[in-house]
Amino acid sequence: MKIGEKIRNARKAANMTQKMLGTALGVSPQMIAQYEKGNRLPKIETLRSIAGALGVPLHELADWGQYTTEDFVEDFKIPIAHDNSQVNKEGTTATLRNEAKNKLDMLNHQGIAKAYDYIGYLADKPENTEPDKE
Repeated sequence: MKIGEKIRNARKAANMTQKMLGTALGVSPQMIAQYEKGNRLPKIETLRSIAGALGVPLHELADWGQYTTEDFVEDFKIPIAHDNSQVNKEGTTATLRNEAKNKLDMLNHQGIAKAYDYIGYLADKPENTEPDKE
């Protein structure tokens, strides 16, 4: 499902009109319509605001293929090096695994299936995996 469809479905589930959502975001209803029709892709900051206004998590609206991991750093609190410095990979990995386990324990069957699908999506992308070590 595309971002626009997800926004429209979430907006309707929240019993909001395009005008109401636009007012909450400080944009025109026409802009909301453009997002919902897929004519415009919201910037990640705008998508974050839409998710907040609709009371849904960002990941429910995002189309993971259209944004980068860096776009979600703020949402997932992922320590990423933005320069050439190294992040403590072992410590970061251990922390993220622990947090992921705690989050997975909170999910129902449907949530676990979605998490598994997303992990598979990430693992299938070469830019998300480490090159083979020689």
